[in-house]
Formats: sequence, C-alpha cells, structure tokens
Amino acid sequence: MSKICRVLFIGNSYTYYNDMPTAIFERLAASLGHEMEVTSITKGGYQLYRHADPADECGARVAAALSGKEPYDFVILQEQSVRPAGENAADFYASVRDLAARIRQTGAKPVLYATWGREPGSPTLEKHGWTSEEMTWRLAAAYEAIGRELQIPVAHVGLAFRDVLHSEVDIGLYNPDQSHPSYAGSYLAAATLLGRVLDVDPTTATFTGELAADEAALLREAAKRALFETPAIPDAYTIKEAEKAMKGITSAVITKNGAQRLTVNGHEIDTVAYITYLPERNCYRDFAEAGYKLFSTCVFFGTNTLNSTSGLEVFSKGIFDGEEPDFSHFDRDVRNILAVCPDAMIFPRVNVGLSREWEVAHPEELNDQGPTTLPDIRRVCFASDLWAAEVERLLGLFVAHIEAADYCDHIIGYQIAGGNTEEWFSYDQRGGIGKRSREGFARQVAEGRKNSEYEYFRYLSEITAARICQFAARIKALTDRRLVVGTFYGYTLEKCYRCFTHNDLRQVLECPDIDFICSPVSYAKTREPGRNHSYMLALHSLKLHGKLYFSENDTRTHLSRAYSDLPRYQSPLWFGPDRETTLEILKMHFARALVHGHASWWFDMWGGWFADPAYMDFMRRAREISEAARALSAESRAEVALLFDERAVAHFADDDPTTQRVLYDIREVLGKTGVPYDLYLTSDFDQIRHRYRAFVLLEPCETADSRRIRQTELPIFTVTAENADVTPATLRDFYRRAGVWVYSQQDAVIYASESHLFLHTVQDGEQRIALPPKTRWIDLFSGEEFSPVFSSPAGKSYLLQRI
Repeated sequence: MSKICRVLFIGNSYTYYNDMPTAIFERLAASLGHEMEVTSITKGGYQLYRHADPADECGARVAAALSGKEPYDFVILQEQSVRPAGENAADFYASVRDLAARIRQTGAKPVLYATWGREPGSPTLEKHGWTSEEMTWRLAAAYEAIGRELQIPVAHVGLAFRDVLHSEVDIGLYNPDQSHPSYAGSYLAAATLLGRVLDVDPTTATFTGELAADEAALLREAAKRALFETPAIPDAYTIKEAEKAMKGITSAVITKNGAQRLTVNGHEIDTVAYITYLPERNCYRDFAEAGYKLFSTCVFFGTNTLNSTSGLEVFSKGIFDGEEPDFSHFDRDVRNILAVCPDAMIFPRVNVGLSREWEVAHPEELNDQGPTTLPDIRRVCFASDLWAAEVERLLGLFVAHIEAADYCDHIIGYQIAGGNTEEWFSYDQRGGIGKRSREGFARQVAEGRKNSEYEYFRYLSEITAARICQFAARIKALTDRRLVVGTFYGYTLEKCYRCFTHNDLRQVLECPDIDFICSPVSYAKTREPGRNHSYMLALHSLKLHGKLYFSENDTRTHLSRAYSDLPRYQSPLWFGPDRETTLEILKMHFARALVHGHASWWFDMWGGWFADPAYMDFMRRAREISEAARALSAESRAEVALLFDERAVAHFADDDPTTQRVLYDIREVLGKTGVPYDLYLTSDFDQIRHRYRAFVLLEPCETADSRRIRQTELPIFTVTAENADVTPATLRDFYRRAGVWVYSQQDAVIYASESHLFLHTVQDGEQRIALPPKTRWIDLFSGEEFSPVFSSPAGKSYLLQRI
C-alpha cells in the first residue's frame, strides 16, 4: 500500500448520491492499491459560492476543514448542476477562484468535477431551451475555461456520460428524476475522478460494486476515454459561452517552491514592483526599461492629513471631496504608467481616509483627541460603524469606476490603506479611543467580556483588524473575488506598543478575503549598514497561512531630499548614505525577499530616489535574478524559530520599556548571530514545532501560549526583561547545544533557503563562513564563485546560489 491519500469532496447531491465518495471512489482506489481517507462536505442543491462563504453552515465546515492540522492532498469541487452552463457562470468562476486559492494555501491540489447534461426529456432542458448534448458541452466548456485559467485539472464526468450515451450499450446513468446519477452514473463519476486525481488508468481497477463485471468494465473504459482522449469542445461553446462569462483579469496567490507567488490570469509573474507618492516625480520609464511590469499607485478618498502626528497632508486631491467624485488624478497616473509600460499590471494603494469635511460634520465618530504631538487633530475612530459604512459605499463607487474604465484589465488587485501613515495605526496614537470604541467595548462587556484595561486595548486591535477584513470582503464582493486584496498590518516587532493597534494579526491571517500583507523594512538605527534590517511582523506565520508578504523597500539613497519643512522630515532617517553604501543596502533589501520567498516593492517615496544609472543597473540585475529564481526552491533552511505572542503587548502601558527591549531591541542581537531564523506567532506553534531544532521565545510577560510552549521539552531560549541584554555569542552557544548549524562563529547576518544564502558582514577583516558540506556557491552580485574564507569590510552584501 502507498501512503494514505486524504481527499475532500465539496459539492451537493451529485456527489453524495449512492454514497459515491466512500462506497465507490474509495473502494475503486483500494482495488488499485491506493488507500484513501475521504471526507465530504455536501448538501442538496448547494452552490460553490455558499461553500466559499465562511458565514454559511457548509462554508464554515469548509473553512474548518481547510484550516485543520492534517492537510488534504486533493480537494474536489463540484458546482450545482446548471449554474456553469447558464447565466450564473461568472459566479461559478468567482467561487472556484476563491476556493482554489484557499485550497492551494494549504498545500492541497484542487480538482474540478465537471458534471453532465440532464437526461433527454428533462423539464430543465425544456426550460432553458437546451438539448442534453448542448448542456453537456456548456458545462464542459465552463469547467475547462476556469480549469485552464487556474491550471486546475478537470475530471470531465459529463463527457464520460456523453460517451456512454452515444454508445450502443444500454446502461442507465440517470435516476428517474432525469437529473441525479443512478448507481452506474455514480460509478462512472468515481472512475473518472479517480483517474484524474491519481493520474491513473481507471480500467485497471477491479472493484465493480453493484454492477455486473462487464458493465463496470464498459464504464471504466468510458472514463478512460474522457480522461485521456478528451473530445475537443466545439468552438461555439468555448468561445461564445465560456469565455463570455469570464469577467476581466484575475489574480491569485499560490504556494510554489516554498514561496508565495502572485499569478495573473493563471500565469506566475515577477513580484518586484515600483511605487511613488509623487507621480509627477516618478521613475516609471526607468523601471519599465529595466523590465519591471508590476506597479502600484496611491489614491486618496479624502483630502486630510496623511500623518496626524506631523500634520503632513495627503499628496493629491481626494476623489470624494466634492459633491461628485473626481477620479482624474488616479486616471492620469494609471495612464502615465501605461504610456511607458503598455502591459503594466497595477494594484492601487487605496487610502480610505475620509475628507476633513466629513469628519468635521461627524464629531461623535472621532477619537477624543489627537496624538500628543498635535492633540487638536482629531480623526475618525475605527470603531465607528457610520464611518465604515461610508467607506464601503465609496469603495463601491471606486471599484465601479475602474471596472468601467478602458484600463480595467491592468488593475490586478487592491491594497487597503488607512489610519495614520496609511498603515492602520490609530489616528490618535493612543489606541483609537473615542465614544464609539467605548460603546463597542461596553457591548462586548455586556455579552460577558471581562471589563479591564487589558481587554479594552485588545478590543482596539481587534476592531482595527476587523475593519480591514470588512473592507477586503467588500472589494472581493465588488470584483467577483477575481482579484487579490492586501493591507498593511501586524507590526508587533516594530511598533510594539498597544496604542498602535497592530496586535491582532491572527484575525487578518484567518480572513479569507486578505491575500497579501505589507510592511516596510525596519527603521531601527536608521537602517545603518553592518546590521540586519529585520522584519516588523511574523513573516513565516504569513507563509504558513498562505498570505503573500510584500516588503516595502523605501530605501533612502544619496538622492533622497527633504519633501517637507515639517520638523519630522528633517531627521537623519529621511536621508540616505553615499552611493556605494546605498547599493549594499539595496542588495540586502532585495536579497531578503529572494531568500525568504516573498514579494517586494521599491518605494520611491518623494520621487527620484533611484534616478541614478548605478541604482537602475542594480534594479535591472535584481529583476533578472528574481525571475530566474522562481524556478528554484525557496524552502527555508532555518533551524531556529522565533516566537512571540502579539496579545502580550496589551498588558503594558506605552511608557513601559519592556516591550521595546524584548520585542524590538532583541532583533539587533538575533540578526547578528550568523544563524538564520523564521518568525511566528505563538498561536502557530503546534503547526511548526516539529520543523525546527531550537526556538527563541520573546516573552515580555507570561501568556497562556508562552507558558505552554515553555513546558515542552524542546530547546527553548526565553527572552524576558531580565535577560534582554543577551549577546549574539550567548545565542550561538545555545544554538550549538541544540544541534543548529552555525554559519559563522563571528557576528554576521545570514539568510538561507534551499537554493540561496545571503551574507551581510558585520565586522571588518577576515570572514569565515561554514557552508554546508560538499556544496559550491556562486555570488550572484559579482558572478564569481564564493570562497568561505575571505577578507571584507563590514557592511558588504553577498547573495549566493548553490551550483
């Protein structure tokens, strides 16, 4: 026997009739020597869009099954029998896109179960004006179209039915209702599905069930022909029916080679993008000529402050400032991109902050006060239902404008932005405290939640995350779930205070409407060379949950200039080093994405930061390396997992230094150990505990999760306020005792995947790197074979590829 294959069926009565999954499919597989563990989530008459809805009773079961601890190998999708053939085909496509993306996030493979036309004489055929043959072709074309788009294998059960009906054998495939399968029909479906799932010849199966041996053999032959001699679908159906029902461009996140990748119309694309706040100072042409095709552009719903702590205004007039929407700024920016890159793919960053006029007119929806720096700048409280409803309404108008525009097939997704600096920090920088948040929390207390300061600040993070999920669901509905949606969120390791409301990443990870999550590179120590520019969030929890991570590389260069005379924008943070040093930092920011298998964009914030031949030569080379690396494994080689409980932050007042020391400062030490590590929320520990040799637990205070983790017998180094001054050497000693491979006995920054290794030097002088035995590596930046013993100044970057 081979290993047990776990299969989930999602469908309705066409699946569960005659107990097909377990009584026939499973036993056919056993007769071929394949042990199956089959689960079904079915209900009579159910449509796939209901199975895709976590709020539906079956949709909730699907969501639970796909998030279970034991992943499935295959998930078979069967739509309600008529919908793909008629006017609901677009809904069918949208549901498959949604479910397939979620299925692939778990590592399972989706399979489409294409059903059959009704039996001749059926009232359903008369109602629609179809023949049985026509309905079969319509269904086959619809399933084939979405299967081709998403690269999902199709089991053409309907064509197997057609094969039998066109033969001279007399085997009844229908029940008396002229719709559902007889036992023979279910046997034929099971044989076709089994052949497609396992890529086997179904005629070699020996199980016959309730059928005579010769009848079963004839049905298996028909299944084989439908699988391996699939008749061509007539052009009349493939062109006029299936493709007509498909609406616009599609995008999705898939897992491939240990990385999350972005696909557009079923084709994987290179996920390195370019964005600027100031399109009049853009480098669109430079990046297009360097081969970049992915761009983002910023759009603002209302004219107001972008950053309420400094008073900086947004960068263009708000679309919804006046009585009528004004989309001209956005339209012009999109067309400017397309003018230099006609095949550009664009995802707008949509700042849903409302106008100053709206907020003045609705004072009860605002926070009690502004930030300590500018307390009079009162902005909206995220707990405001009135504000959320208005944002949903405006999202409808914005998406409708794009869907009707001549450039609509260049818009591949949306990034939802809001709050202070667009990154979903509370506008007041105090937690988002106002009348509406007090009312919302009071309602939860009335329902049994403990009334404490800790729970109130947990609620403030929860409502922020909930709004992001709400707006993502709105965009998914407006686009028939065709396009990816993302957001900024989860900066617990960088903004490690409860006032920022970024401490409910778990909710966003569990949201089926969020496909990607973004954050900048850490700003710690103004991004000096010779140290790790670390992540702000639990990167590998994102990967575990199938979310694509976009790193915002707003890398300062020697060309960075002050945009505003506001004091905040005169600090050293806003100015880059010399050209040579900048190039080493650019290499690090690029290599982080490549080695860890995620996406990134170059954020040319004020415009012109990269307008230098040396920088653009690097951008061109980086894109070429990234494109070539897609075929290579990005599976992590880290043997250490970093764990932290985001909920712990709510226990600490904002003037308490504990979280700063235990969550923020510690990254400086961890990044210099010469040992790569992956980052997770403690809530994911059970799923990843067997993948690593050692763990570093960041514990500003004990929580239920951290206590449970410490009680295991695994090698765990716990960082608390008492030992937060731990050194890289101490951690290296702990790693060695745990059997972890230490790449460098001296301080160094190391990232490692199956195919690549990145090194950034921390100390001047001789460097000794312990590479895995019997391996050779080439430095992709220099093109030379890499020697593990060499001399280098601090702050140099090396990207190695195994050869």
